[in-house]
Amino acid sequence: MILLPGGAYFALATFSKNPCKLPVKYVIGNIDPRFKITQDEVLKTAKDASGRWDDEIGGDVLDYDASATLKINLVYDERQAKIDKITAETGTLDMSGNAIDSLRIKIEDMISQYQKVLVDYNSEVARWNSQGGAPADTYDQLQSQKSSLESQRSQINDLADILNKQIDQHNSNLEQLNGEINSEKNKIITQGIYSPRPLEIDIYTFGNKDELRLVLMHEMGHALSLDHDSQQTSIMYPILGNQNLQNPAISSEDLAVFEARCHPNFQQSLASIYLNIKSTLTRLISRPSNIQ
Repeated sequence: MILLPGGAYFALATFSKNPCKLPVKYVIGNIDPRFKITQDEVLKTAKDASGRWDDEIGGDVLDYDASATLKINLVYDERQAKIDKITAETGTLDMSGNAIDSLRIKIEDMISQYQKVLVDYNSEVARWNSQGGAPADTYDQLQSQKSSLESQRSQINDLADILNKQIDQHNSNLEQLNGEINSEKNKIITQGIYSPRPLEIDIYTFGNKDELRLVLMHEMGHALSLDHDSQQTSIMYPILGNQNLQNPAISSEDLAVFEARCHPNFQQSLASIYLNIKSTLTRLISRPSNIQ
C-alpha cells in the first residue's frame, strides 16, 4: 500500500497475484536401479538444477519438500537401454584397443630381442667362415641357434598377422559403431517430460549427471508453467544440445518467458501505479485552499 497526501492511498493488489503458484515444490519419486544412480545423487542433481533457477530469478521459485506432490522419476525403457548398449560396446572396443596395444608392444619386444640375437649369430658365423669353417660341435650349436632364430621369426610373423587382423576388426567394429551412433543420434537424446496430471517429471534418458541436471532444469521450467522459447542456447529451447552442459545457465530469453508467464501484469502495474499517483498528486496539489 502506498500512502498519499491527505490520507489517500493506492493498494498494490496486482502484485499479490501469483499465476505460477510459486514456489513449486518437488520430491524424488521412483528411481529405476538400472540407471545405476542413487536417490541421494538424483536429489543432489535436482537441487543443483532448481538452485540455478532460484539464483538467476533472484527468488525462491523451486523447493525440495519431502511431502511435495510433484515427483521426479527416472523411468527406464528401451531408449536408455539403447544408450547403455552403445556405452557397453564402446567399453568393449576400448578393452580391445588395450589388448591390441599390449600385443603390439609384445611383438616389438620380440623383434628387438630377435634382432640382437641375429646380429650376434651372423657375427659368429662370419668369424668362423673367415677361419675356414667351425669345428663340428660349434657348427652344430650354430645350426641349432639358426633353427631357433627361424622359429622366432616365424612366431613373430604369425603374431604380426594376428595383430593386423585384430586392428582391422577393431577398426571395422569402430566404424560400425560410429555409423550406428550417427543413425541414432536424433533418436537417442536426453529426454524427459513434465506431466501436470499426474504431477510428475519423468526422465527417460541421460548419459551422465551433467545431462541429468540439464534435462531436469528444462522440465522444472515446465513445472514453473513456462513454455518453450526460440533461443537455441536457452534452457527452455525444445531441443537440448546447444546449451552449456558443464555450466548450464538461465538465458535472458528464459527469464523473459518466466516474467511473461509468472508476472504478466508487472509492467502494466508499474505504469498504472505511476499514473494513479500522478493523477492523485495533481488533484491534491490543485485543490483550492480554504480561507479562514
